[in-house]
Amino acid sequence: MIVLGFGLFLLFGHIEKLPLRQYDEARQAINAIEMVQSGNWLVTTYDGEPETWNTKPPLLIWLQASCMTILGPTELAVRLPSALAAMLTGLMLWYFAKRRLQQEYLGLLTAAVLFTTAGYVRIHGSRTGDFDALLTLFTTWAGLLLWQYVEERQSRHLIQFFAALTLGVLTKGIAALLFAPAYLIFLISIKQLIPLLRLRTTYVGLTGFLLIVGGYYVLRNHLQPGYLEAVVQNELGGRYAQTNEGHAAGFDYYFQMLFSDHFFPWIWLLSAGLLLITFSKGSKLAQLWKYAFLLTVVHLLVISSSGTKLEWYAMPVYPWLSLMTASGLFYIGKLAIEKRFFSHGLTSAVLFAAAAIVFYPAFLRVKSSTYRPHEKVWDESNYAICYYLRDVLEGKRELPAHKLLHWGYDAHARYYAKRCTEQGQELNIVKQDELTAGDTVLICHPEMETYLAEHYYCTSEPVVKNVKTYIIHGIATDR
Repeated sequence: MIVLGFGLFLLFGHIEKLPLRQYDEARQAINAIEMVQSGNWLVTTYDGEPETWNTKPPLLIWLQASCMTILGPTELAVRLPSALAAMLTGLMLWYFAKRRLQQEYLGLLTAAVLFTTAGYVRIHGSRTGDFDALLTLFTTWAGLLLWQYVEERQSRHLIQFFAALTLGVLTKGIAALLFAPAYLIFLISIKQLIPLLRLRTTYVGLTGFLLIVGGYYVLRNHLQPGYLEAVVQNELGGRYAQTNEGHAAGFDYYFQMLFSDHFFPWIWLLSAGLLLITFSKGSKLAQLWKYAFLLTVVHLLVISSSGTKLEWYAMPVYPWLSLMTASGLFYIGKLAIEKRFFSHGLTSAVLFAAAAIVFYPAFLRVKSSTYRPHEKVWDESNYAICYYLRDVLEGKRELPAHKLLHWGYDAHARYYAKRCTEQGQELNIVKQDELTAGDTVLICHPEMETYLAEHYYCTSEPVVKNVKTYIIHGIATDR
């Protein structure tokens, strides 16, 4: 119950406090809003046009749209699928350890490590409406199912493995298959690849995967000509083969990230697993540790080879890192009890104290950045319009204009403008050259103030911090 409470507290606490994030959460939210409005559940749209930038399959958008039909187009509806997926991943690891390994405490320890991992419980991860938490749920499920199949040889685990892969691809496309090289290495190393290829069940599962995934892509391309070309360009050529949108970093980017912040302090306790694979190398737990290590290293090498590098691309490895860390710590605790270094009561007290010393700082670290999040100083002007429009939606402020002039990428502002319009307070995002004399516009960027001053005769009135209204009196043609 304590671990469950940790997860609920860190994943769901004040989840609606921050406005939707500009990248990429707000775009997904607009996809979902327009899906509900249009009734088109196959082709996602952005600003009424077929989506060509966010080319991922729509499983996450379907879930967000479904939540919106119940909760309305709120921040909670957008973020709930991700938070639930992150919670389910921790619970799945606990259940796996309890049911398959008969080690419930190991499962609780694994979930506790996962829920106190900064790279997992984060903005643009498990606390925002992005793809990565849902993707991580399905990749973790697939990895566990493959392990179960090898251990128990039950056909249903193999069918479920392909089902998990299918759901993963329907969530984030090719990203769900980045563990595939590790699966192949694992099967070859234990001499199970050829036997697997001889099974009828393998081809039943693979056929189902290809029919569902391939069927979606083909149907989407039929309804939206050029979609497959956009997918190839965006997910392969645009992100993997080259640097996209300036997100470049060295090959060691993800490894440095794990040590510096995202898996700290747990990264330093991974070495405890060396005791496990050295002194209990024939045990099922030691074999599972090696399997998790293989999945983690291969996935990190694959994404490290990509031209585009972003922090959340590493999110699918955190469940495996958590399992590895927890397995080593569990083994040390088990040794302490079996060897009777202290009396039974004292051993329990020492282990509890050690756990508290390690977990409490990790808990506070995640809590400080997620439970009551606040805007970074450099983001205040960018999100000021979102806070203002949210107050308008809640009836705390009046809308002084029906046009919004935004500088740069505007998905977050567009989301709140759509909500205002849906509520009966029309607000349209316009371009700089679409203004005419008599217009009153909302702005929130200094760059836009400079532009208006150079191109129009206008006067301004402050509304709230970083938000102003400008009244356009005419075009400054003589400037």
